[in-house]
Amino acid sequence: MKIQTDLAVLDVPKSIETGFIEYCKKEGMKVEDVAIEDFLRDELDSLTGKIVPKEDAEFLATYYTSTLPSEGGHPVQGEINFEDRGIKYTAIAFGWTSELDDGGSVHMIAYKEKIGDRSTK
Repeated sequence: MKIQTDLAVLDVPKSIETGFIEYCKKEGMKVEDVAIEDFLRDELDSLTGKIVPKEDAEFLATYYTSTLPSEGGHPVQGEINFEDRGIKYTAIAFGWTSELDDGGSVHMIAYKEKIGDRSTK
């Protein structure tokens, strides 16, 4: 599944696509009748501050900073990495300057991967 943002066309990770389909079924709606963008906003809010699969974290940060808010602004994104007991943790913080100016906050999600193995969890 692909999604068009204001700045790019992105491939939706399979796990997020599956979550979207399950959400639609649970709500008794057809997938084609639901805007995935609404689901992604809710999904991002529920995942902020959590460790998620690497592909999901990178997708959500890119999706969010590729979708221009109506009030404009500039995307802000940064990440920090640290290692502990053979695991590398990466936290990605992202948002828009217009939201920060209005007292909003950045979103932050994280992922982890085994060092040397590079398989994500």
